[in-house]
Amino acid sequence: MTDFLAIPDFLKREKNTATKRQRKTVKKVKWVTPKKPNKQRLTGVLKETVAIKIGTKIRGGNNTFAKIKKALPQYDDRILKSGLNYGLTRVIITGSASQMRIYKKSAKVYGVRG
Repeated sequence: MTDFLAIPDFLKREKNTATKRQRKTVKKVKWVTPKKPNKQRLTGVLKETVAIKIGTKIRGGNNTFAKIKKALPQYDDRILKSGLNYGLTRVIITGSASQMRIYKKSAKVYGVRG
């Protein structure tokens, strides 16, 4: 009964006569959009702890924002700025005799003087 039916070449297992198009597999790419990191809330406790850490770093000689940022890499710019402002207004960051103040060193660099 199978004598009169011809088996096509692409169905025969002993021959690999598949075309390039048949061999090519299509991979489905799953596109994932990156999640935006959640911003940390600027609470009073956070500002106070950051202000205390900034005060110790300033006393250690890190008197510019870039040096403070390098010394405290776990915090982003937003948290460091709020902690610095909080510390300067609440007199947490104090110098030897007077309150520390922000001054302009150059066009882009601000320092802290006490």
